[in-house]
Amino acid sequence: MKIVSLTMVNNESDIIESFVRYNYNFLDRMIIVDNGCTDSTISILNRLISEGYEITVYDESLKDYDQFRIDNHYIYKIANESNPDIIIPLDADEFIVADGDPRTALENLSLDRIYYINWQWYVMTQEDDQAELFVPGRMQYCLSRTPWNYAD
Repeated sequence: MKIVSLTMVNNESDIIESFVRYNYNFLDRMIIVDNGCTDSTISILNRLISEGYEITVYDESLKDYDQFRIDNHYIYKIANESNPDIIIPLDADEFIVADGDPRTALENLSLDRIYYINWQWYVMTQEDDQAELFVPGRMQYCLSRTPWNYAD
């Protein structure tokens, strides 16, 4: 099974390395769209690519921001060029988890439908362990209620 992610980034240098190193364990390829990064996000991604991560970065920084257009363009591009079984849209601060191994959970999904996946919402606080290099590992506070709407 081939699983590919699609992520749009804009100044994500604080989280992008943790995002890639963690989620890549469950993915075969990552497509990342640069939406105008002015920090070190792209240089971090280039370093990860040089380490062997199969990441393709596309530059959309000079185009008007239109997430619907960009998402659709790259979903079609991924589907037509990579022929994946699953495409997972992920924000740079989203980490795939499951009961058990996330890759196994993804491989057990029926491929004849679209899934909406609920998430746990962690928030940085003063009590977080700043010495922890894996950013999600720092965070201790999780929102105790369901987000108030699906856009959250």
